[in-house]
Amino acid sequence: MLGAILIAATVAAIGVRSNFFVAGGTDSSGYLSAAERWRSGELFAPAPLHWWATWPSAAASASPVAYRPSPSPGTDLSVYPLGLPVFFAAAQSIGGSLAPFVVAPLFAALLTWCAFLLAARHAGAAAGLLAAVLIASSPVTLLHTVDAMSDVPAAGCFALAWVMSMRRGSGSALAAGAAVSAMAMIRPNLAPLAVVPGVLVLITAGWRGTWLFAAAACVGPLLVVWTQWVLYGGPFVPGYVEWQGFFRVAHVAPNLELYPRLIMNLHTPLLLLGVLGVLVKPSPVGWSAFGVLVLNLAIYLPYLSLDDWPFLRFLLPGLTALFMLFSALVVGIGEWLATRSRWLAPLALVPIVIVLSAGSPQRRYALNEWTAQTRVRLMGHYLREVLPQNAAVLSFTHSGAVRHYTSRQVVRLDLLDPATLDRVVDDLRRYGYHPVFVLDEAIEGEAFRARFPQSRFGRLDWPPRATFSTVTRIHYFDAADLERFGAGERWTSDVLK
Repeated sequence: MLGAILIAATVAAIGVRSNFFVAGGTDSSGYLSAAERWRSGELFAPAPLHWWATWPSAAASASPVAYRPSPSPGTDLSVYPLGLPVFFAAAQSIGGSLAPFVVAPLFAALLTWCAFLLAARHAGAAAGLLAAVLIASSPVTLLHTVDAMSDVPAAGCFALAWVMSMRRGSGSALAAGAAVSAMAMIRPNLAPLAVVPGVLVLITAGWRGTWLFAAAACVGPLLVVWTQWVLYGGPFVPGYVEWQGFFRVAHVAPNLELYPRLIMNLHTPLLLLGVLGVLVKPSPVGWSAFGVLVLNLAIYLPYLSLDDWPFLRFLLPGLTALFMLFSALVVGIGEWLATRSRWLAPLALVPIVIVLSAGSPQRRYALNEWTAQTRVRLMGHYLREVLPQNAAVLSFTHSGAVRHYTSRQVVRLDLLDPATLDRVVDDLRRYGYHPVFVLDEAIEGEAFRARFPQSRFGRLDWPPRATFSTVTRIHYFDAADLERFGAGERWTSDVLK
């Protein structure tokens, strides 16, 4: 047990040490800015560009990524469900502006501890320790522990519900239901996983416990339905604008190949043998782990096919179950070898070493990505100081970070008609705004030039006002500088590293 506590504490410490502490990506900036709105109670924030902009897709393009026009004219709101923003808002109220970044590391520790308890109950303490090491060291866990995202908190809540459902008593059943509620508020797609702890509660706590579990488990989904009704106009209308295309039968076949391939590429084919772990010592925990894996996969088979290992985050509860079963299989093999010779038993650890070693490059990436993210923090603090109050920032990748750090109006380049960029800039000036561009050279520089070849701004052939550089570079261009540069004026760009 002490070993498991140390592993859980270590993953939390690593999560804090290597944390981005940046509202950088689409999700992290969206969750953090949504948390501020929940904390202030101003969920519908003014978006003045919505009132007068007349270019195509004006209202949609006048909100940053992770935001959408709201049913109330002239305002926008977050697309995310309330769960993680509310957790972040509570953390910020308690510990200040940096506290939300500690939420995911704490949930990573909870996920690790619960994996130990479940695997130990299935196949002994050794299996528990192995499962804790595997989940804590997985690049999928680490990457989404150091970034402010919902995957690790949702998986942690589910793991807690799973653990509590194995305990007898009405209090444990109620706690399991509350944890399921929290999971559903953070990641509504995972709500069907509640079937697994629900069945376990029925076995361990009877019908009384099951009713308590169900009553508590319903709170989260009902809150999600209520907020969707209030914010987006319908109880079953999520915040994502194009949500109708997310889940389709056509995605099932590609994902049947995609997810096993991503798991094998990251953790070797050995890990998939973990499904045999349910047969090592048949138990309710083992069969429930198999059920979690199958259910989690079934939930996301119809989802968009996203071919990159970080998107295994959708399967984090199922991966936890797979690590548990794999650990049980390894322990079972070790016990079988020990009956032949005690010198052979350590050979059972070879698959663990192989699985751990396979993810080393991705693990290094996860723990060092914060160095690349510092450019976003530099950008945010710099622009907050230098941009005029009437600035309108044309951007895409970092539009959420720009809104979060500067509170200036944003226009999304990816939603503009390629023929309208010059018109948009001219309209912004006509209505008293100061248009500027913020572009990530590595991510969108070439795409911007290709998208707007006819625009006078499309070549970006004048010096930026500032460049924010670590691994890649973000450029801040003032649209007015194009004319100044053409008239012979020159200036020195600020370079921040």
